[in-house]
Amino acid sequence: MAGLSVRWAGQYAQAVLYVDLPPGAYAMSFSAQAFARARMVRVAVNDMLIGSVTVEAERFDVFTLAVPAEVIGDGRHITLTLAYDNTDTPAETGAGDDPRPLAIMVDWVQWRLSQ
Repeated sequence: MAGLSVRWAGQYAQAVLYVDLPPGAYAMSFSAQAFARARMVRVAVNDMLIGSVTVEAERFDVFTLAVPAEVIGDGRHITLTLAYDNTDTPAETGAGDDPRPLAIMVDWVQWRLSQ
């Protein structure tokens, strides 16, 4: 996809990213699109649920969630977990022969310190 640097998620029940950040409260944003149909995605930081979003299949959307400072802690070894409700394969949906399970594709993740 021109202009995008996406990663598909779906092989496992969740996608996990690891980051180190300065301590503080953040607005965490990510851009995502679902494969084949809408997906409910639960978003957790350091195993604390910070929200749930519906990721649509028709387009990329940007989702922004507040992450309290107490969830960030000292900012070391932070885990961001995107847990989706289900997957489909291109073979199942008639979108090709690929048998790999797909849930969502993520283009980017951004962390902004809250004021």
